[in-house]
Amino acid sequence: DRTATINLAIVLYREAKFAQASDAFGNAFALAPANALELRMRGYALAAQGKCGDAAADYTASLVLDANSALAYYNRGFCNRQLGRYDDASADWTKAAALQPSDGKPLVARGELYALLGDYDKAMADYDRAIAIDPGEGRLLNSRARLKTDLGDMAGAKADCTQAMALFAAAVAADANDHSSYYHRGFSDVACGDLDAAIADESRAIALDPSFASAFLERASVYR
Repeated sequence: DRTATINLAIVLYREAKFAQASDAFGNAFALAPANALELRMRGYALAAQGKCGDAAADYTASLVLDANSALAYYNRGFCNRQLGRYDDASADWTKAAALQPSDGKPLVARGELYALLGDYDKAMADYDRAIAIDPGEGRLLNSRARLKTDLGDMAGAKADCTQAMALFAAAVAADANDHSSYYHRGFSDVACGDLDAAIADESRAIALDPSFASAFLERASVYR
């Protein structure tokens, strides 16, 4: 029964059991063709397993059915970046940004790619545009602060990380159990040169969520 199989796949997907979810989606698709949403969901499940080529194929198939899905372009962009298809990744994020101009995330992703490739002017322009769209997003300010640090603009980096720290401080004041805000504030602490505060913030994030691997990695990088 396709309905039961697809419902199982969705439950597994929501439980982050991505290997089982992608298999269940495949079983459902064998019973009847997939729709665009189902293909996007399996694409995400495949990407979470590191199967970027298969994930990109699912996102491409979903776009045949729904050519205006900014999310499909956005997610396929990460697959293409992982596969070393940098021009394709940039094109995907450009399309996602055009389809959803109120969302700064595709610009950040493209900006990070430009920075990786050494095109710092384009990277900075994308960060600036993303922050103009969502000035209250501390993670964007952190990203721009890191780029400014790399370019030697220490005053600009300090200004961005200070603003980001204030945003994350407000977030943890509103919810003291928000592990993500402590984690991201740790980045701001580092950019502002306060390594003790960074360790404290990452430690707090770990205490709140002991499975938060990224916080362990960030704290380790600070210790080094």
